[in-house]
Amino acid sequence: MFLVAHEYVEAAFKIAGISGNARRERVAGGSLQSLQGHLDECLQVHRSMTDSLSALRLLAPRDVVVRAEAAHDSCHVLINLAL
Repeated sequence: MFLVAHEYVEAAFKIAGISGNARRERVAGGSLQSLQGHLDECLQVHRSMTDSLSALRLLAPRDVVVRAEAAHDSCHVLINLAL
């Protein structure tokens, strides 16, 4: 379970970083193609995060799952704010 949780947290931090880079680029007037690249990267990491969340739902205590779901929702907000 520790490995799944670690992968999940790593993915959340990765999405936060990619989203921050996209937001900075958008504010600076970056191209739509470049922003699409960030979105594609976010979607790839999001898929990994969703797989880990599914595993956590099967393996982890309920309080861990609730917190993981909250982090997942926060990643959606970060992606939406960036783009």
